[in-house]
Parts: sequence; structure tokens; C-alpha cells
Amino acid sequence: MDRDTIVGALRPGVLGREVEHYQVALTTESIALGWLRQRGAGHGAVVVADREIAARGRRFEEWTSVDGLAASVIVKPELPVDRQDLLWAHGLLAARAAYATVGIRVAPHWPEALLVNDTPMGLVKAESQLGPRGVASAVLTFRFDVTGVDDDGDSRLVLLAALLEALEVRLAQPPQAISEEFAEHDPLVGTQAVVQMLPRGSIRGTAVGIDNIGAFGVAGTSGHVTRLPVDQIRSIERPHD
Repeated sequence: MDRDTIVGALRPGVLGREVEHYQVALTTESIALGWLRQRGAGHGAVVVADREIAARGRRFEEWTSVDGLAASVIVKPELPVDRQDLLWAHGLLAARAAYATVGIRVAPHWPEALLVNDTPMGLVKAESQLGPRGVASAVLTFRFDVTGVDDDGDSRLVLLAALLEALEVRLAQPPQAISEEFAEHDPLVGTQAVVQMLPRGSIRGTAVGIDNIGAFGVAGTSGHVTRLPVDQIRSIERPHD
């Protein structure tokens, strides 16, 4: 891929009006953050890389993909601080929709993974920069594994174009619509789950999904629902016993 090919493949819209492309990058998110802070990147600017050499997930775990695509999208949403975790849902839902366009069915796993039969196929990461009125800007990073996709030379372009279109749609939707859509596709909802918490501890109960501010809920035996923001979640697992 190259920048001109990417720009030509994107549908007209707000996201993707500015594009930078790299064959190899340390990480797309580091470039996007630098673009935002030092060069004043606008809403919808996108950094794309064919390969990253230091990709990390939400908790700094290494992400490696033999055949992949990485993209970071700069957004300037109108979100209050207490709803910044919804950006993770925007990202997961957009990535799920994008994967569907290339024939891959993935399930979102809160707060950052896209799974096929419990195997990670992609990661999402949301980094928010706060201002006096709420979320001033955010960098949403997407890492796709496209191993096994029937590739006629432009599957990555199709994936990227679909991602930006789907993300633009989700960013315009009200919080209730986002939480309801996520519940439709989250396989954990209604099942037993164990949330490993940060810095320590765990909660076990029935997963009820995310609410309108992006907090993940777990219902105990009494019916009381504990809501956890993303920064308090280490991982969400199915119980082994």
C-alpha cells in the first residue's frame, strides 16, 4: 500500500481526510499522538502502517501478527469525562463491522480484543486526552490480523475503508445505541464471568455487559450489579470450575 492508494480507496467522509502511511513504524499510536500534539492533527486524521515493530496492547502486552494491518485514528468527540470508556466500544464495534466485510466473523471481548473461537484476531486501544470540558481528543488504535483472508491485493484497503466508515457511524450514535449494539454481539452477556481487577482482586458473577458510560457490569447472586471502568479491569475470563 501507499498513501495515494489508501486515499483513493476511502469513501468520502470526515474520517480519513488526512492520511499518513508508513511501511514500518514503531507504533502507529506514537506517530498519531505526536501528530496531534506537535502538528495539530485534526479530527479524522489517520496513521496507517503495514508493520509495527513495538506494538503493545492496553496493558503493554506484545502484539505480533505475521500478516496484519495497524491504524490509529485521531478523533475529537464531544464526550464528558465519565463517558470516555465508550470509545473502547466504538472501536470494538467498528472493527467487528470492518472484519465482516472481508469475511471474518469476530466477537468483541471487553475491553480490547476481537476473538475468533477465543483466539485474538485483533486489538483496539483508546487513549484519551482530557480538556476542561471533557474529552478533548483521543487516539483509537486498531491492530488487525488478516492471516488467511482471501487477498486479491486490496483486502487491507477494504478493511481500512470499512473501519473508518463504521467508526464514523458509531461516533455519531447516542450512548444507549452503543451499549445496546455491544450487548447484541458480546458473547459474555448472560454468562458467568470472572473479572480480574487492577491492582488486585476479582469479582465473579453474571456478566451484564457495558452501560451507557462504558462501565462493565457483573451481577452477584443477590442481583446487585458492580460496574467497573476500563482502568480497573485486568482481564475478563470465564470461570474454570
